[in-house]
Amino acid sequence: MAERKSFRIKGLDIALNLRTDAIVAVSKKVRESLLHYQPFYSYKIQVIPNGVIVPEEIRELLPALVRGVEL
Repeated sequence: MAERKSFRIKGLDIALNLRTDAIVAVSKKVRESLLHYQPFYSYKIQVIPNGVIVPEEIRELLPALVRGVEL
């Protein structure tokens, strides 16, 4: 998540976020990672989760699919 960003990109994020009304995070973990380097924007960061419900059997396969493992 945000820890993967370079120092340069993080600086750009901070500068550009001065002019934003809101910062949208797709999960609580993304919000937390953004707060590590821009805690002063905590009031702007809103979580809007994915509205799709993933069935349980697919949820079990997701880690393997993300790693690229053939099933």
